Amino acid sequence: MDIEFLNALKSGLVCLHPTDSLPGLTCDPGNLEAHKKLCEMKNRPDQKSMISLVHSLEEAQKWWKPLPDLWEKTLGQVWPASLSVIWFASDDCPLSLVSETGQVALRVPGISSGTWLRAILANISFPLPTTSVNVGGRPAAETWAEAETWCREHGVYVPKRPDFQPSGSSSTIIEICEDLSFTVRRSGCFPAERLLAYGVTCK
Repeated sequence: MDIEFLNALKSGLVCLHPTDSLPGLTCDPGNLEAHKKLCEMKNRPDQKSMISLVHSLEEAQKWWKPLPDLWEKTLGQVWPASLSVIWFASDDCPLSLVSETGQVALRVPGISSGTWLRAILANISFPLPTTSVNVGGRPAAETWAEAETWCREHGVYVPKRPDFQPSGSSSTIIEICEDLSFTVRRSGCFPAERLLAYGVTCK
């Protein structure tokens, strides 16, 4: 585990981190000043919620309202993967991560358990928000080297290099509907049609 990264996160710094998709910016979601700093850095509206990374499906279920059985079984088969899922937030979910509709997007990233990022996720008591490395409306950094350069120019904490190879593409985002079907909110590196094999339907 990267202790320096964990300390930087807890001290209120905006931090660069790896993911299974694109490099990301993050902060402690319970630290309102850090969250504000991150939003200002990206020229991003405060009320626009972010995807968050969690260690496991069991961890995700702490931050969601009860997940329908069909989706619990489906995600149990699919995760870890570059698939971010929107469902209703539990009362315990950090407010900075909850959208105006009361939902939160979570993902168990598709990386092995031996990486320092997975160790971080296993040792924090909150979902780790993630947003692309760029100013809103401009192209996102696709490689770690591009992200490092941007972050050093903007005063972001840069940890050691990742011990895995990110895809360089955005994650797929789906929203679970109340009738248990799903809609694709963003097409990315996870093929959403794979979900159909588990008995769920797409609108």
